[in-house]
Amino acid sequence: GPLPDPDTGVIAYTKVAADQLKDATDNPDSNLAGKQGWFIDVEHENENYKVLSKARLYDNAVMFTTYRGYVEGDVSNDACIASSAKGKSAFFAVDMTSGNSIFADMDGNDDDLVLADRSKSLNIPGMPPSPSLLFPADDNGKLGGEVISIVGLEEVQRWPDRFHPVTWEECGADNCGDE
Repeated sequence: GPLPDPDTGVIAYTKVAADQLKDATDNPDSNLAGKQGWFIDVEHENENYKVLSKARLYDNAVMFTTYRGYVEGDVSNDACIASSAKGKSAFFAVDMTSGNSIFADMDGNDDDLVLADRSKSLNIPGMPPSPSLLFPADDNGKLGGEVISIVGLEEVQRWPDRFHPVTWEECGADNCGDE
């Protein structure tokens, strides 16, 4: 990744234009063919949504919430007439390498991964917060059996945890990389 400037400590990032990204909305694929990454148009149940909270990244999944506000009834410019604002929210989970679905049961079926498995509706009033991850203990008190993603107080996804072992070698100035 980019390194901080030694004098200022500031990390300089290169801006990426939309044409440098692969559109994975309808055709997710990890082969980026010279592109700098991917994007998806955030659509749920054929309605456009906005992402208003931070994403969570875990085990190659990008998880985020979306919101679509709307006004119920007739809209009036008269300040004396109240209108009711409502909204819909959704939870998204996509594969960070391709933008594809990552959990096969998000659409309510335990079938193969389909584009509908990228999101599910939430039952949260108002704008939803960022997803949180929980790592509950099993019946013996041991952690690490599964991961639960929640939004607010609503459980939205549960899956087996897949640990990724990390190894490293401590080395001093005289023996680093010699073997």
